[in-house]
This record gives sequence, structure tokens and C-alpha cells, in this order.
Amino acid sequence: MFTPLRTMARDPEGKVLLVSAVSMVAAGTVVYSALEGWTLVDSLYFSVVTLATVGFGDLTPTTDIAKLFTVGYIIIGIGILAAFASELTKRRGTPVVNHLHAVSAKEHGIVDDVERAVDDVHEGR
Repeated sequence: MFTPLRTMARDPEGKVLLVSAVSMVAAGTVVYSALEGWTLVDSLYFSVVTLATVGFGDLTPTTDIAKLFTVGYIIIGIGILAAFASELTKRRGTPVVNHLHAVSAKEHGIVDDVERAVDDVHEGR
């Protein structure tokens, strides 16, 4: 279950997305707690619900500065979370997809054909 996250954490580009996503949620949590006086749990909840575009409406920013922060937070945060989710999904499916392609290629004799062609090139045929 956590293998895709570990794989992302080892890859420099994946690490940037992982750190960016966690930082966005953490920043939102701290800012909403400070601006709205919410508990850290309520602020974390609101940050995740907002970036997930769920928007239950049970918590809403009440100050003008918090509303302005929310506009920027949504514009920047949704892009970061979408990129993170996309990369995580790619990494999650990779081993399965690779295995299916390998099995399919083997069943159709493609692997043997490619191996023969490589041998022919190396032997100058």
C-alpha cells in the first residue's frame, strides 16, 4: 500500500511533489488556525476538504484575509495535489502494468522474436 509513496520519496521529482503536497496541507492548517482561530484538527480538516474540492460547507472562512488566502490556496494547492495524485497513481499501477505486458508479450512470442533480433544484430547477421 505504501510502496508508491516510498518510490516517490526516493525519486527527486517525486520527492518534490510529495513535499509540496504535504507542505500545502501543513501551511493551510497553520494559516487557518491563525486567521480563523480554529483548532489544528478543524484547520487540517478544512485544508484537506478544500484541496480535495469537496467543500462540505460546515467550516467557512469568515475574515477577508482568510477568504483571500483561500483563493490563492485553492488555485495553487489543487494543481499541486493533482500533480501529486497523478504521479502516485502512475507509480501504483506500474508494477502491475509491467507484469501484464511481460506476460502478454511472452504469450505472443514477442520476447523470443526480440531476443533473436538482438542476437542477429550482435552477430552481424
